[in-house]
Amino acid sequence: AATAPVDAYGPFGYLAEGSRTNLALQSQTLDNAAWNPNEVAGSGAVTANQYVAVDGTTTVDKFTATAGGTNHYITQGSLTTTAAPQTFSQYLRYVNNRWIALVIYDGTGLHYASFDVLNGIVGAVSAGVTSSIQATALSGTYRVIMTVTTAATAVGQIYISLNNADLAGLSSYAAAGTETVGLGGAQLEAASFASTYIPTTTAAVTRNADVLTYPTSGNISGTQGTAYAEATMAGVSPN
Repeated sequence: AATAPVDAYGPFGYLAEGSRTNLALQSQTLDNAAWNPNEVAGSGAVTANQYVAVDGTTTVDKFTATAGGTNHYITQGSLTTTAAPQTFSQYLRYVNNRWIALVIYDGTGLHYASFDVLNGIVGAVSAGVTSSIQATALSGTYRVIMTVTTAATAVGQIYISLNNADLAGLSSYAAAGTETVGLGGAQLEAASFASTYIPTTTAAVTRNADVLTYPTSGNISGTQGTAYAEATMAGVSPN
């Protein structure tokens, strides 16, 4: 089932988030040459700025499969990861293609997670992968997330695949040429859960940790009063 809504890319104010780096380049411009739709001949094509994003801007790109072909995906390579949990997240807008897969290649093997963006549910995953899907305020738009512990590599890749079934893999089929999904907000980070979206262009971008300070002098009594706080848990460490 979908989790709590994600209503915008941000900024959101103080979130008590740690420092994170988005390794995926051109995170909002998936028509850029950093994303290669032609690794498999006839894979598909990306058209920029066709749909409204969760922040209200028309910056979600359109990815349509090429008629015929076999696999239908875009990919970004030469990503350096470590032997640690990696989380790949992507904003997807349902247009007419129900099943989408996210894939991480770590130089040793491919790791898959399938998502149903018509009904907003997670699908099949490969061994060692965990996945989730988050609804947004926009109907048919979700943030999909996969996490897997990868091997250390300097030649890793991420993929977004237009699949024709719930498959923990890359579907091989002859497309009609109309299969379409909206893409925005790609993020790859070295962590066991997804943080808020960090836009990138030509280089990886690091967001500093959130730090909140509040002077007690003149604001808080040293002898009496009540302290109250609300918190949202972003992740749980097994240790």
